[in-house]
Amino acid sequence: MRLSIRLPPTLSGEEAVGKLKQILTENPPYGAEVTILKAHGASGWNAPPSEKWFEDIIEKSSQVK
Repeated sequence: MRLSIRLPPTLSGEEAVGKLKQILTENPPYGAEVTILKAHGASGWNAPPSEKWFEDIIEKSSQVK
């Protein structure tokens, strides 16, 4: 099976992969055997807060005249 999970931008991809591996392999039901062949986690991008002057420009430029 292949899992693809969208992470919140503030969560580390490596941290998410580690936690997911732990959850899937720690205690599988009915004696199942879980093998993880590939695991890759990419961290998202989190934009910093905008400056007040920038917000003002965006607001002004979006007004219909």
